[in-house]
Amino acid sequence: MTVVLTPAARRHATPIAGILGHWRQEAGWIPSASTPHQDRAAARLLLRRTEVTLARRRFRVLGFIALSGKIVQALYLAPEAVGQGLGRSLIEHAKARTDRLELWTHQANSAARGFYVKQGFYEKRLTNGEDNDDRLPDVHLVWARGTA
Repeated sequence: MTVVLTPAARRHATPIAGILGHWRQEAGWIPSASTPHQDRAAARLLLRRTEVTLARRRFRVLGFIALSGKIVQALYLAPEAVGQGLGRSLIEHAKARTDRLELWTHQANSAARGFYVKQGFYEKRLTNGEDNDDRLPDVHLVWARGTA
């Protein structure tokens, strides 16, 4: 069945929160757990402050990307959607709109780091994490059109 990319609306806060919550649960290297209430609040904040695009199959939200200009604020997939090319489709959607993208991820998130490098991002800077919510070491990644 075909996956479509569509703009998110407020009504999508619950499925977005579910994806966020599941990811935090499964990432054993994040010390702070989140509650469903916190996940819904984070989803509502993303929907208010960023441009969120969903990857959907019929009515099921399988993933999303949240953009704030050239900054990728979030890209998450439902567990059953990993490895199906949806993350790549969401990144390609973002790349088609600009000549440069930037994002941050945790250094411990080796799967995300590998994914972004495969999508043409390079690691610009490593930090000790003092400026992120989880206080975990992170990495700043950049993609620019025309660079390899």
